[in-house]
Amino acid sequence: MLYLAIKSKSKKLVKMFAHFFVTDGSIDDENPVSGLTSFMLAALSNLQSIAVFLSEQCGANKDYKNRYNETSLHIAKRK
Repeated sequence: MLYLAIKSKSKKLVKMFAHFFVTDGSIDDENPVSGLTSFMLAALSNLQSIAVFLSEQCGANKDYKNRYNETSLHIAKRK
């Protein structure tokens, strides 16, 4: 659900759904299809306010590595 909220580009929806993932301790879990975390998806979608919210308010790890051992900066550089 958090991925769909980010894709919708609605910070209000992201805030609403992020609460459930933070309490579950899974804010850095990666999407099994894309291999991206929520922070990676927001950063790569050029959604700065959502990426900042996920990082500062939800504790998303900017240095998290996906299953391919890439951080969001690695992915951005490749894209």
